[in-house]
Amino acid sequence: MRDLCVFIPTYHRAEALERCLISIINECERLNRRDILICVSNNDKDDLATCEVVRNLRSRYEIELKNNRYNIGIDRNMLKGFLLYKKASHILMLGDDDELCPGGMSAVLDATKKEYVWAILNWCSVSDDGKYYTNPWKEEELWGNCVKAFAEYNDKMPYGTLLVNSECIAKTIYDMEVTRYLDTYHLYSGVLWDMAELTGGGVLVIGKPIIYKHEQEKKSYDDFRDDVMLRAIPLWYDLLSPVYQEEAQAAKYLHLLQMYQQGGDAVKKQCEKRYPEIKELIGIIKGAEYGIGEGAPKT
Repeated sequence: MRDLCVFIPTYHRAEALERCLISIINECERLNRRDILICVSNNDKDDLATCEVVRNLRSRYEIELKNNRYNIGIDRNMLKGFLLYKKASHILMLGDDDELCPGGMSAVLDATKKEYVWAILNWCSVSDDGKYYTNPWKEEELWGNCVKAFAEYNDKMPYGTLLVNSECIAKTIYDMEVTRYLDTYHLYSGVLWDMAELTGGGVLVIGKPIIYKHEQEKKSYDDFRDDVMLRAIPLWYDLLSPVYQEEAQAAKYLHLLQMYQQGGDAVKKQCEKRYPEIKELIGIIKGAEYGIGEGAPKT
């Protein structure tokens, strides 16, 4: 069995995918590793640009390309990554618009030697003006309590980019009701938190930046961002295991408050229609600020 399989789900992102694949190949060549499996799951078999990118890069490195017959959606496409658990001891799920930092593959391979269920990877954001920003996390931290890990990191996971222990997938994947997360755009993370609960294993946080995320890159969900933010993410919090629900509900309403406060009139109206309690929550917060009502400090 190989040490690592890099799984990249993609949909109409040929230019970004090319940069992603080149960053992986560069790292493999630097380490003189030809045994790391790269697998691309393409959500449109008729996307000739994606097929051409893979075909051209095969002159440098072996790449598996799986073309779905039709667009099966991001949730089902990412689920395919979990099902590769028989091919490698660990699976690195990588967004098609992400790139490995120099030295990133070494850090990932070092992490495959440790004990955990799955690992959250720190990232380096590249802004429009070319500046770099990263999270000030500890170099490495193992969270043995999955609920505490969820409370700290549920909203800090880089979208679609994680390192997963295949042995833990094999033990749990067929015991989980993964289909309940379909249409939340976050099935993969629901599965991961379920795995942590079922195995009782730890969640590893790697503080060294391993991936680049380009802030200026158009996201695959930009065209339906309101649906993701106002329906899918709150639904995902509601569907999580009961063990996470106290923290999940707090995170859900914090997320909705941020959407409400930062959004325009259309977003505010959608919030109020879907979640009537949001106005009461806003009132409580404002009451606390002015020292009146339920949210006011007790004297």
